[in-house]
Amino acid sequence: MKHTAPPRDVLDPIEIASRDEISALQLERMKWSLRHAYQHSPLYQAAFDAASVHPHDLADLPDLARFPFTLVGPCRAPKVKAFCAGPGWREAGSALAAMPSPT
Repeated sequence: MKHTAPPRDVLDPIEIASRDEISALQLERMKWSLRHAYQHSPLYQAAFDAASVHPHDLADLPDLARFPFTLVGPCRAPKVKAFCAGPGWREAGSALAAMPSPT
């Protein structure tokens, strides 16, 4: 069976983006997410401060290894949930992963 790709003009730009373009978009969105978490969540601000990192420390995707991450359990605790969820966020496995896409 012959495989044919759809015409490029019907695809979304991200579907035909280069690896570099995808990495740049990922970095841009992760910077937004880290900045948003730091500014709007005392839980993340304390975690970042304890790890001696700040959102502006993310210069490239490998820098993410320096940032703490949150497991779902602590964010489900009633007293902590208010720190994990901000306006417009939806339930997800991680508060950081649940941040809306920057638009």
